[in-house]
Amino acid sequence: MRPMPTLLPNAAALATTPVLLPTPHAVAAYCRELALCRSERLLALGVDVRHRLCARVEVRGGPSGVAARPAQLLGPCLAAAAVGIVLVHNHPSGSPRPSAADLRYTARMRLACQIVGIALVDHVVVASGGWTSLAALGWPQAVDLTPQSAKL
Repeated sequence: MRPMPTLLPNAAALATTPVLLPTPHAVAAYCRELALCRSERLLALGVDVRHRLCARVEVRGGPSGVAARPAQLLGPCLAAAAVGIVLVHNHPSGSPRPSAADLRYTARMRLACQIVGIALVDHVVVASGGWTSLAALGWPQAVDLTPQSAKL
């Protein structure tokens, strides 16, 4: 049985209180509650061109992993008109170090994002021992969300 994604329960709340996620630190702070979870959880945070949260999809896994098809994460983000996606997941072990499986999944999601025309902005791993941003480590490459037509 595949885990079902959980959509943000009150999308209207996003319009009244915008959540800004312009940096890995802001993402880690927003998702700090994940660090204490005993099972892995994966979030896809859809953002607009100003890095405002416009979609949140959560998939729950077990103590040592979580599985989600790219469509489970991308569909709701695309429906919310997100131009970028930030992946966030926790490591119940307490180590924020990305695993080889994390890197493989990020590569898979990056390809899926390219296919549907949405930017993979970052993949942040949170844990009781801190957090790690793959973009800050140089992988995947940081993404500029400014539409190409708006650049001079």
